[in-house]
Amino acid sequence: MTQLSPALARKMATQLARIALNGIAEALPPDDQRRSVLIEAAERHARVGLTGIGSGEYMGEHWLGSFALYILGCAPQDETG
Repeated sequence: MTQLSPALARKMATQLARIALNGIAEALPPDDQRRSVLIEAAERHARVGLTGIGSGEYMGEHWLGSFALYILGCAPQDETG
């Protein structure tokens, strides 16, 4: 991968943050047709955002990595309820 500029890293982070679309989809009734559209969009954004993880630079390795933890389900869970 070429150099990951801060601007590109921010765009990738925005892509990764859109994983929240999964949460919106889960709140909809199971038979709601919008669920599949939201889940597909979240997966597409995650694929694009994760491409910066292996950049070898701080913005990709550390900053985007923190977003990736949430997508992969590895982030610490809030134990307060």
